[in-house]
Amino acid sequence: LVSCFTGLTKLQIMEDVDGAIELANQRGMENVIIVPLTPGTLEEIDAYCDKYEPAAIIVDQMRNLVVKGDGRVSQLEAAAVGLRNIGKRRRIAVFSFTQAGDSAEGKAVLSMSDVDNSKTGIPGACDMLLGIGATLEQKDQGIRIITPIKNKSNNDHATFPLRLNPFLSRYINV
Repeated sequence: LVSCFTGLTKLQIMEDVDGAIELANQRGMENVIIVPLTPGTLEEIDAYCDKYEPAAIIVDQMRNLVVKGDGRVSQLEAAAVGLRNIGKRRRIAVFSFTQAGDSAEGKAVLSMSDVDNSKTGIPGACDMLLGIGATLEQKDQGIRIITPIKNKSNNDHATFPLRLNPFLSRYINV
């Protein structure tokens, strides 16, 4: 996170940790609150929203939330719908991440059928669904192909490539 905000590599940060954190905070990092939920529930997320009143929330690995449901598919759908409801009720943006299924392996352009264990439930609860894919050659080059699988805002589904800069934890235009 510090690297992302500052543009400094890990080695540069380690040379002056306090200075790097100060620079990151000047650029807005102090506005980011990380709440480690292990694994977490929708109710806990909602309670943290009460506490911090965020403009947006990011849920890493939605699939790890504890939700009720008969089987994995219904649990994933319940998590996706629950997060959408939190966002709508609170009028905040919700960004949630989950895995692609085995069908996505080695594919540059992903589709709704590539969402792990959820061909309709997760996609149905999203206003925008981005697939991040790559062929084996693209992976070796640090390139990922972003596909707007679902895009309710403007219906644009044009793919675009990005390159991962692992030293800065950033994607950059190819």
